[in-house]
Amino acid sequence: MHSAVIGAEALIGNGATVLDGAIIGRRALVAAGGDRRAGHEGARRHARGRDPGKVTGAVSGSALRWVENNPAAYRELARRHAAGVRPVG
Repeated sequence: MHSAVIGAEALIGNGATVLDGAIIGRRALVAAGGDRRAGHEGARRHARGRDPGKVTGAVSGSALRWVENNPAAYRELARRHAAGVRPVG
């Protein structure tokens, strides 16, 4: 990602590319390996597949639960990591 706007609680999948000026809406989902073109503007709570021009529809069902639960899960992983890191000497 470079010079893009990512909405609150949006989920950007592993290996996704979000190009200059792209705007990803709040609680939107960009699929792993997906590609958002420069200047792309996405609606909130919509999923984007791997095809740069294709909106797959509103985030719903298990994908919506993943987007909703993901922020807390990543915060917990960061907390556990910070608590477990020790200097190697």
